[in-house]
Amino acid sequence: MVSHGGMICPCSRWPQMHGYIFRFLVLVVVICESLIFEGVHGWTYHYHNRTMTWNKARQFCKNNYTDMVAIQNMEENKYLDEYLPKARTHVWIGLRKIQNNWTWIGTNRVLDDFAKNWAPGEPNNGRNNEDCVEMYIKRISHAGQWNDESCRKKKRPLCYKASCYPDSCSGHGECVETIGYYKCNCHEGFYGDNCEKVIKCMRLEASDRGLMNCSHPYGNFSYNSLCDFNCVEGYEIPEKKTLKCTASADWTDPLPQCKVKQCMWLEVPSKDVMKCFGPLGRFSYNSTCTFGCREGYVVHGSDRVQCLASGQWTDRTPTCKVQVCETLTLPDYGNMSCTHPIADFHYNSTCDFSCNEGFTLNGLSRIQCKVSGQWTAQKPTCEAVNCSELKIPHGLLINCSDPFRPFSYSSRCDFVCKAGFILQGSERLHCEASGQWTSKTPICKAVQCNLLKIPNRGIMQCRSPFGDFNYNSNCAFSCNEGFVLQGSGNLQCQASGEWTAQVPSCEGMTKSGIILFY
Repeated sequence: MVSHGGMICPCSRWPQMHGYIFRFLVLVVVICESLIFEGVHGWTYHYHNRTMTWNKARQFCKNNYTDMVAIQNMEENKYLDEYLPKARTHVWIGLRKIQNNWTWIGTNRVLDDFAKNWAPGEPNNGRNNEDCVEMYIKRISHAGQWNDESCRKKKRPLCYKASCYPDSCSGHGECVETIGYYKCNCHEGFYGDNCEKVIKCMRLEASDRGLMNCSHPYGNFSYNSLCDFNCVEGYEIPEKKTLKCTASADWTDPLPQCKVKQCMWLEVPSKDVMKCFGPLGRFSYNSTCTFGCREGYVVHGSDRVQCLASGQWTDRTPTCKVQVCETLTLPDYGNMSCTHPIADFHYNSTCDFSCNEGFTLNGLSRIQCKVSGQWTAQKPTCEAVNCSELKIPHGLLINCSDPFRPFSYSSRCDFVCKAGFILQGSERLHCEASGQWTSKTPICKAVQCNLLKIPNRGIMQCRSPFGDFNYNSNCAFSCNEGFVLQGSGNLQCQASGEWTAQVPSCEGMTKSGIILFY
């Protein structure tokens, strides 16, 4: 109903808008000569008969109501023109030019084309600075339409009081004011008359070996709930890890599944050996692989690797390398001939040895590289052939040269005898490759003096260390009783082969003598 100055005028007609028929509560309100239109669950219009500038009109509306009216559509224009009383002046509305755009000052929204209701030829800024807007009320021509005017002119204020409050739509929707009614345009994910209900998604539970951590801004497993998924050690989620509950009541993705972490596939040459054990699958988390090699080869690197939770192996895949033996060199004074079926001085290499003339092999003539990386024996050596040791009684070795060792191949020896001895045989011997000297060992023979005769009627006693009457033989002489020795009583065989004196004689005696040797 409409009330003015104590007069009650029932309102029998209300427009049908947006498919709704508005029914209004009958209410009489008289405030300072103002006219009020009010509806159930809707905003109310308020105007005042006193005229004022546009700025004061807005301040009046804000002080007493919500703001100056913002007209949303053509139906609202018609409604206001029909129910507002005619007066000498028209009414200010909440539309003003801001930065050359006509803008609803209450919402700061630029005027939409579908809501424009300018009178013909307007806005024209006819008198300059026409930045405010009046609405013609019950004008003979162009009733309910708009005209731009100077903001300094005085007109009646047309205000509205909002029926939308911050909690009108539960904080989850936009409250839309309509004449005599409001409705909630719910935000995505909410529904209900006041947007009080939230879309629910299916309840989630972590998969096997999975971990789930959810945040629920609007309730458990409801719109905008976020669930992050992870896995226990050794497992991973290959798909998207975060799910969101959408306005369609569906999750953005299927529930992720935890899969065991896989390590890189391992391969080894066909002749090598790899044994793997995977409690959770081949080459997966906690799998272990051990490696071995064919005969003659050894593992180079770790012989055991394990698949970690990171999806990496603890070490690189090892390789099998052929076993290597010590590199051999030619023996001194010898020869070496080797065969290498794989590589030089590797497994199964065989080496044969021989020696130069005059040398004999000390060790095995053939050795082979074993699986262990060792040769079957030490490398042999070549040693000079030995000749017999030279020993010459009463002789001396002079100028003996031994290029290898004494009395061995290529040794050369010269011989001399001591004083009182003479050499019988070669003065120089060579040790030959056969291990024989070039001739028999020479000998030193004692120098021989002349044979001595026993003097008549005398006695001769001789000592001969090197043979009768030889070098260093010593003979003592004496005479029989009654005879006297004439000459030296002691003769010695010298190195020159001469005796030290003539044989003595026994004089004055006639009896025959006796020669004694000892």
